[in-house]
Amino acid sequence: MLDTEVGVPGTGRRTTPGPHRGEGPAGRPPILVAGMGERRAAARGRRTAREHGFDFLAPLDDAERAVLGDLLARLADTTAWHPAHTPASARWTVPTRRGRTTRADARGHGGSAGGVHGFCGPPPWIYGARMPPAITGTAAGVPFTALPPAHGGPAPLIVTWHMLDAPRSDAAFAAALPMDDLPAWRVHLGMPMCGARMVDGSMDAGAELMRKDVLMAFLYPFVRQATEEFPAALAAIRAQLPVDDGPIGLLGGSLGGAVALRVLADAETPVFAAAVVNPAIRLRSVVDLFPGDYPYDADSNKAADSLDFVARANTLAGRAPLLVVSGELDHPGLRADAITLVDALGDDAELLSIPGLAHPLADEPGIEPAPQLPLAREVDAGLTRWFGRHLPAAG
Repeated sequence: MLDTEVGVPGTGRRTTPGPHRGEGPAGRPPILVAGMGERRAAARGRRTAREHGFDFLAPLDDAERAVLGDLLARLADTTAWHPAHTPASARWTVPTRRGRTTRADARGHGGSAGGVHGFCGPPPWIYGARMPPAITGTAAGVPFTALPPAHGGPAPLIVTWHMLDAPRSDAAFAAALPMDDLPAWRVHLGMPMCGARMVDGSMDAGAELMRKDVLMAFLYPFVRQATEEFPAALAAIRAQLPVDDGPIGLLGGSLGGAVALRVLADAETPVFAAAVVNPAIRLRSVVDLFPGDYPYDADSNKAADSLDFVARANTLAGRAPLLVVSGELDHPGLRADAITLVDALGDDAELLSIPGLAHPLADEPGIEPAPQLPLAREVDAGLTRWFGRHLPAAG
């Protein structure tokens, strides 16, 4: 039994939901909520629940009933739940893999246990077995947001790296591209100096590196660090989460796409499929987005060449099927690189063009999870189809 609390700001009230009872519509369990205080039927809550096929008993005040009624309505109207969809007041306590417990709020903030910090998304009693909550933690020092498969058990693993544009954190990227229908673990890794790794809670330190030297102090070190810390992070993820030991999937957005491509090209980890979204395929094309002429020298030319994946197409060929998602309104240089790479890889790659999509996948500031935008939903659907086609090959 999961011990669950729901609190409402300003009320000072907390309730503890009880167990699942019977079976609900479309495989969803009905909900019985039993709280502290006088046991009385909450007519409004019961009526809301029964409209959606749930059994709902809640001795709550009006504010609490409104929160829970909203949760039920959202549950009935959507097949996916993200941290941004959960009221900030929701808090629950759940067991970790190692048998300890950790209390987390709706954004996953909470204590840590065995590397896993907490859970975000819907409380398990709200969603039942339909959609387990997201898990936040660290893997060899790398923060992550992990989205379990619906059944929550062992399954193939897909690792992602987010953008430096919005969404620019692992949690925000997970909300933008959750791929909820995949029977796989989706573990979104945090990039250096982003999200939980920001210096003093802001991107100012990264901006200062950008001003110092956009290539050698900012872009190239970010990709190199994210790539070099990946093997240890992968080992830690496999130790913490019930993921399969077989080939993995890779996904990266923007500069995170360069990380995914470098892991695909250079790492020894078997990969069953990869995808990149509005990716940085040629680092020189990213440098060109910044004002002024960059003063290349021998070291910076070598760095840029190492992250030119059109030139390295022969290295990528045969490693794993690659999907390149490109917004038709992305930066012209990045879009041209996407088309060129797909042409160079031939049968090993596919191009998915998204009409109307510019470079970002979320609204600014893009650090916290936010509701999925319509164009991001199109990208998400394309990624879900792509990885779904190749998951059987992962065994």
